[in-house]
Amino acid sequence: MGIEIEDGIPIPPSAGRASKYPWDGLGVGQSFLISGRQKRLLVPKRLKPRKFTQRVCNDGLRVWRTA
Repeated sequence: MGIEIEDGIPIPPSAGRASKYPWDGLGVGQSFLISGRQKRLLVPKRLKPRKFTQRVCNDGLRVWRTA
């Protein structure tokens, strides 16, 4: 019994882990609110060179995309 070598088989997309926050859908000037959160988030490195800023508000943490 041998193992067959094949060419031209595409790699299926990674299932990966779904993001908890809408980083990829955020355009420049848009923001999202995380109600009740009082600590800053770590922005995933994969999002560079996009830039974000965060502020703790009365009702939670708001994150804006700035560039």
